[in-house]
Amino acid sequence: MMARHHERLFPVLEELGVGFVAFSPLANGVLTTYYTADSRFDAAIDYRASMPQFRKESFNQNRTLFALLDRPCQEGRMT
Repeated sequence: MMARHHERLFPVLEELGVGFVAFSPLANGVLTTYYTADSRFDAAIDYRASMPQFRKESFNQNRTLFALLDRPCQEGRMT
């Protein structure tokens, strides 16, 4: 959901009847809301320490995206 550069392949995949399997569809956990702007990762053992979406400022920049994704979840819990 966060890496959209593969979308240009979709017309070819559709033409060939080939499916696309997303790698890390929850963006390495950032879309799960388990991690926050205060989460820290040890660079020696966790590659997320170098990923821009896990920087403190990125959480603020992506707040709208998180709210958009959370809305259907909240609505589903109320039914």
